[in-house]
Amino acid sequence: MRAIKLKATQDGTSETRAPEPRSYDPVAEEYARRYNDELEHKPFDRERLDFFGTLVRPGGLVADLGCGPGHLARYLADRGHSVQGYDLSEGMLREARRLHPAIRFEQLDFTNLHIPDGTWAGIVAGYALIHLDPETLSSCLLRLVRALEPRGPILASFHLGNRHERIETIWETPVCLNFHFYESAQLQQLFRAAGFNVLDVRERDPYPDVEYQGRRSYILARGAL
Repeated sequence: MRAIKLKATQDGTSETRAPEPRSYDPVAEEYARRYNDELEHKPFDRERLDFFGTLVRPGGLVADLGCGPGHLARYLADRGHSVQGYDLSEGMLREARRLHPAIRFEQLDFTNLHIPDGTWAGIVAGYALIHLDPETLSSCLLRLVRALEPRGPILASFHLGNRHERIETIWETPVCLNFHFYESAQLQQLFRAAGFNVLDVRERDPYPDVEYQGRRSYILARGAL
């Protein structure tokens, strides 16, 4: 599997835009082709998902936010969890439904979340929150902690760093994406400020020839009582 290569423009301003709903659409089919089986090559990610699964209330609904082609949802569903995937990109949702017809996938803007408190027993967000600037991420986390059942777990992954990149090209295809890189200490602060109890933070180097070649952070937390 070939790792993703991004062509980006960088700026030093604090002003940014939220991701456009269909910004992944032009590359959704190719993204699914390259990454639908990526967990086969990522033992660390599988271990994190397995441990997350032990914290989910049996029978509770898990939300896969920013589900992409649905591979995380499928992994959890194959291990007996009730899972529903959510994404902004209609193209990604189309691929997820095609590849995993037994799982329900819906369009959702989780930065403007309006669902009853305690709807989800757990949340996974695999590189989904990286599109949010710190202010938007903070407000999003406040919504997510309410959407979780009491003490429900969340597992979220991020690219490590301290910068913002606007991505204009993926695989020679024009896109419009904002990527925000965070340090683990900042993530812990943001999650705790939102009311999460941070259980564990792990960092790892990238797997060669499998993924974007940047160090990353995985944060595991529980919702409020």
